[in-house]
Amino acid sequence: MKAFASFQATITNPTSEQLALLALLRFPSNPSQAADLWKEAASICDINTPLTYALEVPLETASAILQAASSTRDSRSPLSILASKIVETQLEEILEDAFVNDVIAICEPGAPTRKLFMASESTKRARDDLARCAVALGGRTAELVKEWDQAFSGRVSKGSEVAPIDGKDAERMGLVLLRILALMRRVFPGAPRSPLPSPGGLPSPPPSPLSHEELVKMERALRVSLDAKVFHGVGLRQDAVDAEKERERHEEVQRARDLLISRLSQAARMRRMVALEGQE
Repeated sequence: MKAFASFQATITNPTSEQLALLALLRFPSNPSQAADLWKEAASICDINTPLTYALEVPLETASAILQAASSTRDSRSPLSILASKIVETQLEEILEDAFVNDVIAICEPGAPTRKLFMASESTKRARDDLARCAVALGGRTAELVKEWDQAFSGRVSKGSEVAPIDGKDAERMGLVLLRILALMRRVFPGAPRSPLPSPGGLPSPPPSPLSHEELVKMERALRVSLDAKVFHGVGLRQDAVDAEKERERHEEVQRARDLLISRLSQAARMRRMVALEGQE
């Protein structure tokens, strides 16, 4: 209490970031006062700074996210860590919607799809701003945007499309879905697909035709990616603002994954049948 009062007394004209830090410090002992500080911080925050994303979530959620991140070796400020988590989650949700829509277009043509985040010009600008903030924040969010840019601008090194996703990367939904979406565009080149231009704005070149061997190899890589840890509950966003909505979203992604696995199995069976008929 005394330490908090002393800290607060030294600040005459607190910035938005200082008020937010005071709110986080005060939250365990006086949630009501902390919530007021959090609201004040949000009201004076510069909308052009990436830290605005940190103040979009309730203080209770912000505190839980930072607690979960306390075991990581991240030297950035608490608000930068928090904003990064929020931005990464929003980027992942864009990719989840794109994955669900693309699978439905391939496996269930005519079925209703999700309303994509980047469908209109205004939401496209919002997506671009999200990518810009991700780069400014650094860390995992900047890495995700870099991977996105490489995957959809065609600037992927030879062989990396089919390289396995290892370690902690297999627990990150965003990175796993980027790999899957890039592979889907190669395995199903003629299927309708979600508008996912690279954040860097570079046009995606048309994919070159695959040989039979390349197609089989990419289908195998796609199957392996669809079995990543993140699809088995590892890396699930436990600190989501709306837990029920998060569960529904996860179930939708799981259903799309199962549909795609069935489609790949069906394609493999058809090839085997054709090969057997050719031998007769």
